[in-house]
Amino acid sequence: MHIEISKNINANIDDIIDIILNVEDYSSFIPWCDVKIINKNANLIKTNVKIKLPLLKYHFPCDIEVLEKEVICKGSKPLQFKFHAKWKIQEICKNECNINFIIDIDCILLFLESKIHSIAEDFAIDIVNKFESRVQAIKAL
Repeated sequence: MHIEISKNINANIDDIIDIILNVEDYSSFIPWCDVKIINKNANLIKTNVKIKLPLLKYHFPCDIEVLEKEVICKGSKPLQFKFHAKWKIQEICKNECNINFIIDIDCILLFLESKIHSIAEDFAIDIVNKFESRVQAIKAL
């Protein structure tokens, strides 16, 4: 399953990347996502993620890799699914960027695929909108 959301956000690239990488703050603006850092270095953050949605409740490890103008997240729940998410950020002008949020989910269990597919795109849109709101709230401080 492939989902791609693109949106322009009024913020500079560094602010956007900082918010994406501040994973332990996600639960304050994405209430169904709780992330704890296990290990962190300059280019890689190892985390444990808890997703608590009405139809899905999962706990799984996730690695977050920081590249230039990209943040890549890879995680899996053994025998159930693997996912690869990418934030691609392109600066349009001084305080405006295009965000391209891409998620690929490979479900090992067929019943899980239909369950995830029915809600995944709506939640991807919600994630991008909540990150935009978070950027704007921090800029207003």
